[in-house]
Amino acid sequence: DINYRPFQMAQASYDLKVTRNLKETARASKVLGFGYGNEIDRDQNVSIQFAPKAVPWLTPQYRYSSAYGNDHSPQYVNSFPDGTDYRKFDTRQQQQLSVRFSLSQFRQSVVGIKFRDPNRKRESKEEDQQGSSGAAYRRQGQRRGDQGEEKRGFVGKYLFNPFNYVVDSFDPFMFQSNMQHDDKWERMPTNPSFMYQLGMRDLTAAERIRIMTDIEEGTVIDTAQFSSMRWNFNHVYSGGLRLLDTRISASYLETGRNNHTLNGFTTIRSEGPELSFDYSNIWVPFFLRGTINQLNFASGYSLKKGFQGTSVKISEDNPLGIDSETRDEQWSPKIRISANLGRTGGVRTRFQSNATVKTDILADQGRRQVTESNDDSFNLQYSFSAPNGLNLPLIRRFKFKSNVRTSVDLRRRISRNFTQVIGTMGEVSEILINRDTEDITITPTLGYDFSQVIGNLSASYNSHKDRKSGTTRITINLKLSIQLDF
Repeated sequence: DINYRPFQMAQASYDLKVTRNLKETARASKVLGFGYGNEIDRDQNVSIQFAPKAVPWLTPQYRYSSAYGNDHSPQYVNSFPDGTDYRKFDTRQQQQLSVRFSLSQFRQSVVGIKFRDPNRKRESKEEDQQGSSGAAYRRQGQRRGDQGEEKRGFVGKYLFNPFNYVVDSFDPFMFQSNMQHDDKWERMPTNPSFMYQLGMRDLTAAERIRIMTDIEEGTVIDTAQFSSMRWNFNHVYSGGLRLLDTRISASYLETGRNNHTLNGFTTIRSEGPELSFDYSNIWVPFFLRGTINQLNFASGYSLKKGFQGTSVKISEDNPLGIDSETRDEQWSPKIRISANLGRTGGVRTRFQSNATVKTDILADQGRRQVTESNDDSFNLQYSFSAPNGLNLPLIRRFKFKSNVRTSVDLRRRISRNFTQVIGTMGEVSEILINRDTEDITITPTLGYDFSQVIGNLSASYNSHKDRKSGTTRITINLKLSIQLDF
């Protein structure tokens, strides 16, 4: 196990574990005529990290890791006919790259804490030697106190300050990349090179093929074969903006993976944007500020497009072997309100909607399979607290400490799945309904605490309607619990 750190920003590590069979002399390795056994197992790990810190506004980071395993045990060798000496090994390489760019720190590094006014007079050389231009400018203004404060220009007063505020409101821009590749090889005649074990290059033809001579049948070419090859990648571009109580976030995601076996390969790709908007502490009219405490609005939107391909579908008209194309669109707004009701009562309500449309295009069948889902939910909560007791009209001597909590959940979900048959001209010739359901759920709950009496009451109403068959199923549940403390 070796760790090497030449600089604070760079680090490398190497880990090697080897198992040798000293009793095996037929295939033993020799040094100066002395045998030191046969290697039957090897595990090797390499890691390299590099994170330069030249400027504060740009922070890149790179990491590379590789893992290698070799199985040359007698159990694996004896599973093949006599006269062969095979082994199997697998490798895995992973690369991670991230870059962070801060626009506000970049502005501060280039032009200082804030922009200079173009109309500001230049200081003398003596003042420049005393300190920064901003400090010299302030000292110069103090010495001119009897002459009055120097007027700032229109550009510096109304342009640069708002511009700086907007620039500093941007969140750091991020780029993250993750790539991974691994493969497994069987029936390997020789060990691969050290550079392949580190993941720096691929196998050569000489490492995959061994030529053997058979006296009876002549020359035989023994070919190594792989069991699987896989790779995947993930790229994310993200950024955001904060202005007052508003936050806007945006990201773009690219993903892909490939699985290659002896029977062929499968490829999956997907990419699309994701947006989110959050506006908290929305302005409330003056006459409602004593009642409404907080009003928030948030929304999200995402769109993913991709395809799936196989080697079986490859043709001249379809070089990528695309089997199906997908489009997934989702929109989810949300509203939250918090208010007071009376002196000791509080109300909270939340409304959330989620609309999703997913389309699968079957290239070879001339059909589109569409899944639509609309999910709306509404939640209302009311809480009442009287820690000093309730003043009942008829029995004012008795004080009942009370805490009441009640809520109502309402949810409506519509799910449809249908197939569109595409005609010769690209039009929709027929629509086949596969599923069309509507679910409505109402769940009221009541929790109360009257001195030594603690109780809970809950109910649920569920209606499931199948529009395709015209059937409806209704389920009602009721639950009551009471606890008495003496």
